Amino acid sequence: MSFYPDIAEYVPRDTSRHVENIFLIDRSFSMTQGSAPPLEDLKRTMQMIVQNLRGTSQFNFIDFGSSHWRLFERCANVNDDNRVKAWQHIQSIKGNHGGTFLFDALKSVFLLADRTPLGDRKVLRNVFVLSDGHVADPDSTLELIKKNAAYTRVFTFGIGESCNRHFIQAMARLVRFLFTCCNFLKNKKTDRLLFFLF
Repeated sequence: MSFYPDIAEYVPRDTSRHVENIFLIDRSFSMTQGSAPPLEDLKRTMQMIVQNLRGTSQFNFIDFGSSHWRLFERCANVNDDNRVKAWQHIQSIKGNHGGTFLFDALKSVFLLADRTPLGDRKVLRNVFVLSDGHVADPDSTLELIKKNAAYTRVFTFGIGESCNRHFIQAMARLVRFLFTCCNFLKNKKTDRLLFFLF
């Protein structure tokens, strides 16, 4: 697991503003491939994230593959009922949704984004991309992230030992943050990451 740059410098913990956390979850076929399928790392990562979400924030899941869809119609409060729904959803996740069309899922998030600069906003929106990075149309996806970097914080989680590090790192250079998920539960940096993000 690696952070680029140091997470404490880039993501100071801000408890003064309302936070929306939106998780884009890769459910494409490639997440089931290899001797250690990335999908299992993804599930463990999401379980730990849901466990650590602050009660003052809101969240949503957007699953994507050849198409994309939301767990909740709009961002939901972090409470016991919604945590249960999130846990049940994570348990049901399978890598059976075709190709990795991240561009369309991201575009659906950015279309609804507040165009107020991040520093002046009352509600802070964070978008977390959890993927093996083997996406369709990577150039257009990178251009989309670049155009919206001033309005939405995007964090990249590269899932699996065989993730496309070139693409994950390309996203990281645009948003100035990289998290590569390998042996997530055993890594000493995990607790530090969750503290600053959630």
